[in-house]
Amino acid sequence: MSPAEGLAAIVEGVPGLLGSFTLRIGGWGNSNTEVVFQDSGGRPPEVAIAIDYPTVQLLFRGLKYSETYKKAADIKAKLHALEQKSGGEPNDFYPELVACLVRGDITPLGQDDKNRFMFSLNFNLIVAPIETGNRD
Repeated sequence: MSPAEGLAAIVEGVPGLLGSFTLRIGGWGNSNTEVVFQDSGGRPPEVAIAIDYPTVQLLFRGLKYSETYKKAADIKAKLHALEQKSGGEPNDFYPELVACLVRGDITPLGQDDKNRFMFSLNFNLIVAPIETGNRD
């Protein structure tokens, strides 16, 4: 599972969090109200231990500025400072996740060609991958 898919699974696992917004992975769909989760690189992983530092970008699109901003704020509040917990929610959805920290604040991106408001929100993750390769 990619980091974007992992965070999306956490958000999908929270009843009511998405509301009328459609969740997508990797790119926009056709809905007027969407949240897109996409992998956005990160920093180099550790060399000797199995710890990675990916980043994930969330893009929000909606018809009303305040409604779209609030959706970004609600998801930010759920994901920021999320840490690995033993045997419980929410990381059953993304067990490799060690920590998730917001990177900056909600950034307005203006409007698209259909006058829908867009925002961006970025997260730094710490992930302990299942496949460790040459690392312990």
